[in-house]
Amino acid sequence: MVKCSETEFYRDDYTYAEEPVDYDKLPITETLIIDSLNEQLPTGEEGKYARLVKLDIHTITHLKLEYKSISIIDNLTNLDALTKLQLCNNVITKIENLDALVNLVWLDLSFNCIQKIENLDNLRKIEVLDLHRNFISTLENMENLLRMEIFHISSNKLDNYENVRCKYLKC
Repeated sequence: MVKCSETEFYRDDYTYAEEPVDYDKLPITETLIIDSLNEQLPTGEEGKYARLVKLDIHTITHLKLEYKSISIIDNLTNLDALTKLQLCNNVITKIENLDALVNLVWLDLSFNCIQKIENLDNLRKIEVLDLHRNFISTLENMENLLRMEIFHISSNKLDNYENVRCKYLKC
């Protein structure tokens, strides 16, 4: 189970732990990216041939880094071809270092330890943003997400959901 504090982040009854705390910083590394891509290759003959081809991580369009205990978003600057990034089920506390991902259409940061929506200004192509099950208490800093069609924000610390639809989605 992912932990963000002294107690479990999500207990069986889906209540939150107190507040997130910093653990040892584990950033995204090139090795982590390559290992994750290799895990996603098909098995059998198809996978055998796919593994023979030299992987150029600068051309990948989809990256899935789930359940990797990542706490820092970093080292993604050369992945500007990415259109879909899944960083769910980690221990990320801050949205950061995504500026180079200008082609990103889908961003999944669900089941993390994020407290604030920030640093999304350059992600103008985002259509899907998933921030489900974090520690977000205020909706802010999303004015440039003009293409957003799907926005998952449930199970956070928001007091009021009324302004979500008219403020950030088409009414």
